[in-house]
Amino acid sequence: MNNYMRIILLASFVFTMFTGCEDKSLEEKATTKPYKNQTITVIVPNIGDRVIRGPIMEEAKVFGKMTGADIRVVTPGWTDAIKKAKESLIDPKINYDIFVIITNWGGFLLGDEHIAQIPDWVKDKIEWNDVLPIYKNSILSWDNKTYGFPYDGDCVNLYYRKDIFQDEKNKARFLKEFGYELKVPTTWNMYEDVAKFFNDWDWDNDGKTEHGAVEHRLKGYSSTLQFFSRAAAYAKHPDDPSFYFDTNSMKPRINNPGFVKALEDYIEVIKYGPSGMVNFQVIDIRKSFITGEVAMAIDWGDTATMAANSDMSGVKENIGYALLPGYNKVYNSLKGKWDEQYNNPSSISGNWTILVNKHSKNKKLAFEFAVHMTSKEMTGKLSTIGWTGLFVKNTKF
Repeated sequence: MNNYMRIILLASFVFTMFTGCEDKSLEEKATTKPYKNQTITVIVPNIGDRVIRGPIMEEAKVFGKMTGADIRVVTPGWTDAIKKAKESLIDPKINYDIFVIITNWGGFLLGDEHIAQIPDWVKDKIEWNDVLPIYKNSILSWDNKTYGFPYDGDCVNLYYRKDIFQDEKNKARFLKEFGYELKVPTTWNMYEDVAKFFNDWDWDNDGKTEHGAVEHRLKGYSSTLQFFSRAAAYAKHPDDPSFYFDTNSMKPRINNPGFVKALEDYIEVIKYGPSGMVNFQVIDIRKSFITGEVAMAIDWGDTATMAANSDMSGVKENIGYALLPGYNKVYNSLKGKWDEQYNNPSSISGNWTILVNKHSKNKKLAFEFAVHMTSKEMTGKLSTIGWTGLFVKNTKF
């Protein structure tokens, strides 16, 4: 693996978008309690256990103790979060000073100008220049203005078992069966071949039947984001800035040949995964991989940290990491035809951000708490040892 690849993969595991600065001013403020008797309310979805919301709930207490502020955290379920956020915009009795959202939920907040722009003094505290351009200019901005704090940068990756890929018997058998060398897949066709090869036999000699691959599939959950990461190779043409919709007509592209082929291949690989994969969510992916049940897994950065640190992990010395596969052709929506060229766009999909309500009565406090959650000190803490969503502590299933 070359140095460039190592840098790219490391970025996906260590909050791919951010390396801010330590907010030492909090230690100084601890003695003065500058926000005593001030209250803000944070809304962050409950998407299972302490995913995403966990660090905010914990740090709300820490920050409050240091500054005198009362940080209240509201955690509705995934399906209720948008509803409650929208209700707060029209009901004066409901006030959220901070919205913690997955970025593709941001349209109704940003489009209707409910969010405060991030001022320069805040950018200085979080070292805005260190935010990667793909996040800074796209994910965290709206109409070329900065609104989002870099809380969690999602990049979908391919994980694999190095030991079984390097096994000489497996190499010989794969070559005989598929006619080419066994290696980390660089196309989705190769990925399917490898998943098929390693499915339904005991390739690690532990007396149990293993499987080829595991992916998210649970309806109504994060599977949509995972699918779009795959579909980009088929349907996001490098010469066309649009992906989901036609630029001029806003006609959805979801039914075009690129998306359809991506979906067909997405469905096909289910047969090479563990029983019940059709209903798998994030925790099922991670558990399957770290317990040695599958040869490959597709997930965000959490799988890597868990596989390395969980007490249950049996693959600590055998974890391989790679970019998602590409595809050997890409559908050109502008011309209505397939172009025969290798395509492998970014696998960034998801991303959580912190937004400050511009109508907050304690906006300065809201900004300070957002800075606290995205500071260098916090980033270092959350990215070192992982569980789910954000990296805080060891995972135990």
